Amino acid sequence: MDVLRECGVVLGGGGADATSPLGEETLRLMTNVGRFFIEQSKLPEAGELLHRCVAAAATELGAEHELTLRAESVLAALLWKTGKSEEGVRIARHALAGQEAGLGESHEHTLDSANILALLLADEAMRKVATTAAAAAATGVTAEVAEAEALYRRVLTGVQATLGHTHILAIQATSNLAGLVYKQGRIDEAFVFYRSSVALNEEVNGANHPDTLRSVNNLAVALTEQAQLPEAATLASRAVEGGIITLGKRHPDTLAWQCSLAMVYFLSGQQDQAIGAFFRALVGFEGTLGPEHPTTLAAAAQLMKIYFSIGRFAEAEPLLRRVLADEEARLGPHHPETQTSAKGLKNLLGAMGRGAEAAQVAKHYKV
Repeated sequence: MDVLRECGVVLGGGGADATSPLGEETLRLMTNVGRFFIEQSKLPEAGELLHRCVAAAATELGAEHELTLRAESVLAALLWKTGKSEEGVRIARHALAGQEAGLGESHEHTLDSANILALLLADEAMRKVATTAAAAAATGVTAEVAEAEALYRRVLTGVQATLGHTHILAIQATSNLAGLVYKQGRIDEAFVFYRSSVALNEEVNGANHPDTLRSVNNLAVALTEQAQLPEAATLASRAVEGGIITLGKRHPDTLAWQCSLAMVYFLSGQQDQAIGAFFRALVGFEGTLGPEHPTTLAAAAQLMKIYFSIGRFAEAEPLLRRVLADEEARLGPHHPETQTSAKGLKNLLGAMGRGAEAAQVAKHYKV
């Protein structure tokens, strides 16, 4: 399928071929449509469009032209969405440096690129931690995390000064800072950003806008992890109810917020409500995203842990085997995540009196 023709872009006239010059107007439109595709989760279409746009812009206008740099920045955002943080960091750095020189540090496009680079750096830091054997014990602030925080703060200050505190970039930077600061263990400071993000989204978008509900859920998750369960329950319920109204009960975001509420139920001692909510979310993810989607498997892992923790081993086993099979295929048998799940299966089989099977798992995975 020709994505350019699908979105109404005419390449150099009706009969032009793919090598014809596109021109600035078409390149700008391609960049904007690429960003729209990202927002609509049409990532393959966005990739086809943006790679072609960057290459054409560099050829026609030069690598440092404003349109080339803008297209690179949007491509970097796509790479963040698709988990290609290392490549994205390289491209985002080039785009940001060029925009700083050509547009100035306070231009909206420059600040947007700084925000995208920060997202990529934060993801790259998490990727590096996840690939180390000491992932579970990894602490401290990496160079990537420190740079990401500095960029988020720069974006927030710059946008507030030039575009206003309710501009979408200011809201995004506030939310991003909340998560990054929280992961560094600065809990009180993080809650200031989390609550500010909710308030800003409510002011700009309204109570039931998806962005508002996402910020509400983020605050609920943080409160849950800090054992502030009554407020977490109120906020998680609000996110789920708003999601059903605004997005529908089978939308992935609504289902994810249902998982957040399920965890509040579980930690509050409401085991049956927790299992029911997790199970409904898992079935919803399977129907909407497919059984092998990472989000579906994450929900399966959550439900498995609930079953395991309350001694319902027979129900936990098929879910744990499903998670383990995915991790082994995706990460290899010796990855820390795979090893953790393998140890869990070995222990589960042992607790069920199936020692021979437990020994087979231990031998296969060397756990």
